[in-house]
Amino acid sequence: MSLVTNKFIIPDGAVSQNIQKMTSSSLGPAQLWDFGIFDYRDALTATNPVALTGGSPAILTNNSSTGTYKNLPDEDVTDLWIAATDKFDFSELNIGDMVEIRLDCEVTTTVVNQDYSIDLELAQPTVPYLIPIIQSENVKTVGTHSVVRWMGFYMKDLNTINGEGQFIINSASNLTVRVYGWYIKLTKKGR
Repeated sequence: MSLVTNKFIIPDGAVSQNIQKMTSSSLGPAQLWDFGIFDYRDALTATNPVALTGGSPAILTNNSSTGTYKNLPDEDVTDLWIAATDKFDFSELNIGDMVEIRLDCEVTTTVVNQDYSIDLELAQPTVPYLIPIIQSENVKTVGTHSVVRWMGFYMKDLNTINGEGQFIINSASNLTVRVYGWYIKLTKKGR
């Protein structure tokens, strides 16, 4: 059944004499949820990692390469990541829609006991705000370290919907990042 139909058939009551009665539900699209899967895979940073130098924050990039998978929801969402701008685009969403993101990357540190953090900055450029993904991760050894984090948020206002978003990494010391990708689960509320 489609979310855009007014009603759908559901079982009504207990089975009687091996017969299950069916009735038209009073539920409509406003009470339903729709789901989408977006798995943006990156190939560029395997050979050209994101570099953070001199303590200046760096933007995590993702070229949405071969292996990217999208299973779109029924309700008018075509993309959530724009590889050409390296930004999230939530303009096809509505207030109350929910987004869950799994970040998958490798951070290569350059000093012992190096601290770094990764934030998701939303509502750029008008009234940006941060959702912390990693807060002050301390890495004891120099080398490459796997980073996999899962977090969720909802479309709370039009600034979030109409703005853009980016992952930003911060550290006082130099580091590089290889991005494997990010998986997004979209839950759209009924209309």
